Amino acid sequence: MKKILTIILASLLAFTALAQSEREPLYSSADGTVTFNLLSRFGYGYHIVKTEAFEPASSGETFLNVFQIGLYPSENLGFELGADLAYNYFRAKDQMFTLDDNRIVQVTGIPTIEGGVQRFRSNLGSFSANFPLLVKGLFGKFQVGAGAEGRLNFAGSTSYSFRQDNLYASVEERKAKLNLFNYDFLGVISYDDMGIYFKYYPKGSRFLPDGSVDFSWMTVGIVFQM
Repeated sequence: MKKILTIILASLLAFTALAQSEREPLYSSADGTVTFNLLSRFGYGYHIVKTEAFEPASSGETFLNVFQIGLYPSENLGFELGADLAYNYFRAKDQMFTLDDNRIVQVTGIPTIEGGVQRFRSNLGSFSANFPLLVKGLFGKFQVGAGAEGRLNFAGSTSYSFRQDNLYASVEERKAKLNLFNYDFLGVISYDDMGIYFKYYPKGSRFLPDGSVDFSWMTVGIVFQM
């Protein structure tokens, strides 16, 4: 999945020349302004996992905006709809993710296999398309936005690594079952080309199907305008 993500991101970056360098409005009149931008932002967020049964070593997301449409009926008020490509990962500590009939299950502890081989690292990853819808207050270069984000989860995988003395090997299991759709509430504060964002996933917004590992988390991160 990482190879697929790399190819897609590289392809999108190849179209950067199509984006307007000065970000000129698509339409502007006394009634309001409409904008359309390609590859307008990218960011990284850190997942704060709240699930008691899961202690992460590290977890986060990386995303790249594909396009963004803005409608600004006044100088200080705007509405924005975007589409982002995102990769989320969860790295377990003293636990292991694996697949059982394509369903993600969790093994507590990292057992040592016969011969002294030890599983020492385990990851759960997902690739998704995110669609944030924000109401934004505009105050010069300072902006505040709040709204919601729908997510389409296309692919999931687990991977774990083995270690014996100084020898290492990794195994990746694909076709992990994810819920096709989940959502979060989103807040953004930015100044000029840099900002911070916060996402909250309600408990009813399930990332994994019932019977799988129960995840609940929040995300805090930084975003950069391109």
